[in-house]
Amino acid sequence: MSAVLNEELLSVEGQGILDLDAAFPINALGQTPITWMALELSRVENVPVEFAALLCLSAVSAGCLGGIAVKSIRGKVTTPHLYSIVGARSGVGKSEVVKQAFAPIYNLEKSMISNWRANVQPGLQAQGELLEAKVKKVAKGADIDSELGSEHMGVKDLAAVKRQLDEVHRSLQSPRMIYEDCTQEALALGLSQNAGKVSMVSSDARKAIKNLMGSYKSGETDEDVLLKAFSGDQISVDRIGRDAGPPITNPQMSVFLTVQLDLFNQFVGHSSFLESGLLPRFLMTKISVEPQYISTTGVDDEIYPSVIEGYRMRLEDIARVFRIGVTTTKPDIIDTQPGAREAIVQFTNECVTLQRGELRDIGSCVARWGELTWRLALVLHVAHYGKDSARMPLQHCFAVNAVRLMKWFAAQQVCVLSAGRQQRKVARQTALIRHLIPAEGNSMSVRDLVKNNGFTKEELEQLVADSPGMLVMDEVPPGPQGGRPSTVIRMVE
Repeated sequence: MSAVLNEELLSVEGQGILDLDAAFPINALGQTPITWMALELSRVENVPVEFAALLCLSAVSAGCLGGIAVKSIRGKVTTPHLYSIVGARSGVGKSEVVKQAFAPIYNLEKSMISNWRANVQPGLQAQGELLEAKVKKVAKGADIDSELGSEHMGVKDLAAVKRQLDEVHRSLQSPRMIYEDCTQEALALGLSQNAGKVSMVSSDARKAIKNLMGSYKSGETDEDVLLKAFSGDQISVDRIGRDAGPPITNPQMSVFLTVQLDLFNQFVGHSSFLESGLLPRFLMTKISVEPQYISTTGVDDEIYPSVIEGYRMRLEDIARVFRIGVTTTKPDIIDTQPGAREAIVQFTNECVTLQRGELRDIGSCVARWGELTWRLALVLHVAHYGKDSARMPLQHCFAVNAVRLMKWFAAQQVCVLSAGRQQRKVARQTALIRHLIPAEGNSMSVRDLVKNNGFTKEELEQLVADSPGMLVMDEVPPGPQGGRPSTVIRMVE
């Protein structure tokens, strides 16, 4: 099963800079029930192993959401929630694969809702009816019944009861773990009603992508909730009515989306998502699948039951310990072994070199690669240790394998963004030339271009490097009056 991207997108640039082979490093997942399930999904459903692997890692991320974190760098802690998006043509079988990978989470959510409806909802409804009755009595000017005493309820007491009633109304929403194609307002409300933790999973995310691109806002992109939830920044939910509750102080969200190629290309090519920082937060790739004949014997056309059971048990254990069973808003924080920290820091420093060099124009993406590596390392750690993950430090092997995975996903991101990058380079090159043409000698100083025309020195250096035979950068000595030498850019005659 090869390659995620079509051959024309496997650019020399993306692969060369990151020194990669195009093959997905499936052995970086280790020997766990998560790995076996990814391999079986790939084999039986005829999807690329990278698609199945990213799906299963995303399911682990959703399972431990909000319950565990790792000490990373500069005194910070990093959480395991991942944002992922996959572009694929229609007919690949996305829905079935997503359904199987997230089946343990879906089943836990179904059980959780059934339990809530049987054991929690009736009590909340009764409490709400009692409070509503008390409010009506006060509104009529009646004395409070014996339960509250014989004194007439004052304004403050009435306000207190109404606050209790609002809290009951908010609590009457059944608990959720997964949302699909919803607006950002609905996601914010879901976070408010589920202790600040939700997962967004969609096997056909057309509606979700259109929502992000502003289908309800006259084209204005709507990504604030995703941006803040990724970083754990406070989300205000004032605009979504009385059911909103107080601000969400530490939101946690995982995202897995698959979408057909037309919308995928629109999403990754949308300049606003690059500028806002949404695209850099995503692991992304495209997949293509060659049609395969179905065996007439029926042999080996199902996932081995032992693999399904092992996967189910591992994911359920993770979710019960780190998501469903969590009674505090603070996650378990694990230490990092020195060798693990060194491996990720070394890769992060390599990313800084790329930011300053050939990938300067997508520096916001490259800047996230180190952080995403920490997240992948923690997900690999949880996939391996399951319910015992909080007892062990992050080890060197998980860090090294996370770097391998991140390098692969980094190359995919570079390739996916290549068309948009080229368009932006051409547009900026054209803008520079328009400034140079009317200038004396078709030349302008770098200082003037930076100060008055919206360029940066680094961008100008890159534009000149990308335009051999068209643009040159020269050092001009001081004139007769003295002064300092200046750097100019001129068009080649």
